[in-house]
Amino acid sequence: MPRTLCKSDKPLYLNIFPNWSGRQPARFFMMENLLEARSGSGFPTNGAGPDEDVNVFLAGLLTDFLQGHHDSQVVAGAGSLLQPPDPSLSRRKQAEFYIANANHRLVYLGLMNRGDGLRRRRVPFGLDESETRLRDLGVGRCCYQMAANLLQGRRLVSDGVVEVLEKLAANFTDYIQVLTVMATRQLGLGARLSDNDLAGLFDESDAVIQKEYPPRELPPGHPDMDQLLDLMLQLSENPDAQLELKLRGVARRVGADAEKILSGLCRT
Repeated sequence: MPRTLCKSDKPLYLNIFPNWSGRQPARFFMMENLLEARSGSGFPTNGAGPDEDVNVFLAGLLTDFLQGHHDSQVVAGAGSLLQPPDPSLSRRKQAEFYIANANHRLVYLGLMNRGDGLRRRRVPFGLDESETRLRDLGVGRCCYQMAANLLQGRRLVSDGVVEVLEKLAANFTDYIQVLTVMATRQLGLGARLSDNDLAGLFDESDAVIQKEYPPRELPPGHPDMDQLLDLMLQLSENPDAQLELKLRGVARRVGADAEKILSGLCRT
């Protein structure tokens, strides 16, 4: 579990550009990126009825995650349903147990593509990845609904809280998809390349370089070679028309292609 992602109780963020309003609370950052993700996902805000209240809840949940908050009531796998809270506890305490477990799975399934952050193995023995995900989706949805049922009509919390829990239960998979879009498109999380993909990128780059800049055997010990290299270094650090003109002349003397050399320096 991330316990020390952010040590501040009130973390602030600062946009690099444009910076119109200075430092803002991290919750604003989460809300801004959440709204962007919702507009670019298959489940926009109010797409299945009014749910701005769920956006506020999710922004707070993501800010808590950033700060490394962890509820000790969270249990791995299907433990929250197989070992429910003590029935002697108050309805509010039982609901808090289910909410903690549902929140944990919502964040981890959305941002990390795993049911919880407690297990060492993403896929436990006896289940494949799709079965594990279906189980975790069912656990999260059921926990939200159990909490809503415990609080419904009891005047233990406001009606708005119960409505949020019911919306999360009814559209649990959709909200996970929104967080996944936010993680990949807004926060840059989860972008991975396999070893083969990475090797392919290097192979392609090498092929392009070899095609555009084939190796050239330069005369060994050529008197102007050191001067050419010195000029290339100077131009890369300080572009100058006079240096460029001088490099062209030296390049002609050693048989090098001045245009390709200059083009390569511009790219760097």
